[in-house]
Amino acid sequence: MYNKGREEMTPKERMTFDVLVALNQEMHRRLIRVKEVFQALDTDCSGTIDPNELLSGLATYNCNVYEGRELTLLDMVHLMETVDDNFDGTLSLKELNDIMTRVHMAVANNKRSTKRSTFL
Repeated sequence: MYNKGREEMTPKERMTFDVLVALNQEMHRRLIRVKEVFQALDTDCSGTIDPNELLSGLATYNCNVYEGRELTLLDMVHLMETVDDNFDGTLSLKELNDIMTRVHMAVANNKRSTKRSTFL
C-alpha cells in the first residue's frame, strides 16, 4: 500500500478513492457491511464482481457520479485496475473488504490530518 497525498494520486487513483469514499459513506448511512454490499453487487452469484456489476451496483448505492458526470464502464475498468490485487479483472469479497478497510482508515486518518492518505 502506498502512502500518497491526494495531490500525488493519479487521476485514476483520485477517482477510485472518491468513488470508494462515497460508497463507504453510503454504507455507514445505511448501516451495512462490506459482505452485504458484495452480495448485492455480485448479481450473477459468481463469487466475484465484474466491472458491469460494479457499475450497476454503484448506481444502487447512489455512488455512480464523479465530478458531475455519470461513471462509465471504462471508469469501472480503471477502478478495478487500481484495486484488483490479483489482476484478474474482478473483485473478490476479500479484495473488496481489503480496499474498503483501507478507505475507512484513510477517511478516519484524514479527519485527524488532511495532509496524507494511506489509501493506495
